[in-house]
Amino acid sequence: MVWDVSELHRRFDFARNADALRFLARKHPSAHSDLSEELMKSAAGLPRVSSYCPDGQSYAYVVLHTENKLICAMALGMKDLVFKLPETQISQARLEGGEPWPDIGPGWAGFDPFAVSTDMPGTRAKLRRGCRVALASSTTGP
Repeated sequence: MVWDVSELHRRFDFARNADALRFLARKHPSAHSDLSEELMKSAAGLPRVSSYCPDGQSYAYVVLHTENKLICAMALGMKDLVFKLPETQISQARLEGGEPWPDIGPGWAGFDPFAVSTDMPGTRAKLRRGCRVALASSTTGP
């Protein structure tokens, strides 16, 4: 399905979001509701974070953003939670099972919370850490 991206651009048209906006406008990804729920769990209780979904009834992607509208994480497809991390944290993300997402841009790392060999409590702790780092970086970074 193709979602109207005018609201996406109206809300998030900042230089820091350019890579995410290009990706979302080009791909129009969906997101499984279970995946979106895991993204929301990773952000539960974190300060000043909000979500946006262009069409939840049709299982559109979900983005997490700061109060200043900087996109820091997304739920995409059936299995990918992606976080905008400082470049210095990408190697740590790889150690924790993450993979770089160059299709979005530099600094994006994706995780599959439903991998068969996954210890769900351990995975949720890693996702929470990724979300916390992404949010902190988006709040204080350039």
